[in-house]
Amino acid sequence: EGFYLYPDGKPNNPDLSFAVQSPLEDHITVTQEQYELYCEMGSTFQLCKICAENDKDIRIEPCGHLLCTPCLTAWQVDSEGQGCPFCRAEIKGTEQIVVDAFDPKRQHNRNSANGRQQLQNDDHDDDTEVL
Repeated sequence: EGFYLYPDGKPNNPDLSFAVQSPLEDHITVTQEQYELYCEMGSTFQLCKICAENDKDIRIEPCGHLLCTPCLTAWQVDSEGQGCPFCRAEIKGTEQIVVDAFDPKRQHNRNSANGRQQLQNDDHDDDTEVL
């Protein structure tokens, strides 16, 4: 009759928009090494290194440098900066990010899981025959 039914021949139209949307923000986890390095400097990994006031919330593509949105905007408007304020690479895009603070408990759990996996692998090595 010149019309199509929705999937499964049912008259309702399912909302599939969630399947084509990219996540709003990527999460970056601070490693123990980064945490220790920034503690020695009296700072945090999350803090924007340009203004030292706001947390980093944007990633420049393709170089991957992180900074806060107000600093990037000020750099592009006031300084007529066409590239990354750190390396001067061409900015081809930006991505909203969230920097998750270092959590020693989460790091400990990850190390414990890796240790158990290593122990399991070591146990299997003993089972192999030597010819």
